[in-house]
Amino acid sequence: MVIKKIIYGLAKLNPGIYILIFFLALLLIQLPFLFISTDSQNTSVVSIKNDLGLTGLFFISVIIAPIFETLIYQVLIIEGFRYFFRKFLSIKFIFIFSTFASSLAFSIDHLYSYSYFIAAFCTGFIFAILYHLSKLRKEPALIYPLFLHSFWNLFVFFMSNI
Repeated sequence: MVIKKIIYGLAKLNPGIYILIFFLALLLIQLPFLFISTDSQNTSVVSIKNDLGLTGLFFISVIIAPIFETLIYQVLIIEGFRYFFRKFLSIKFIFIFSTFASSLAFSIDHLYSYSYFIAAFCTGFIFAILYHLSKLRKEPALIYPLFLHSFWNLFVFFMSNI
């Protein structure tokens, strides 16, 4: 009952505060992973940076990757679960399973190390919850996770390239 009140309370918030809360949640979740060695995490980023430069890395990580990853890991997986399991499972189970599947797929795609896998699973979980809540807000569900993903990648881009 408390979780339901929190969910509906979040869904009613001003869009700016709504995104800020999820950004802060993402920051708190990611914070412990900043202190874990990241040598094996950055191989693809280093490769892109070497091939395309800082501008190319910015374009791919802040614009291209969030679009494709949001379409695949939130829209395709969550809506796929809703479509294929709507006759067999309750909305609550579809929510749980699609959130888990979306988070797992997102983390598998970011499997640079075990610690990064866990961090990516938590990040994917935040994006999936944001997607579900955006549907509850009766707004285009794609927009909020896409914006947060881009903003998060922008934040990480500046923090790692300053």
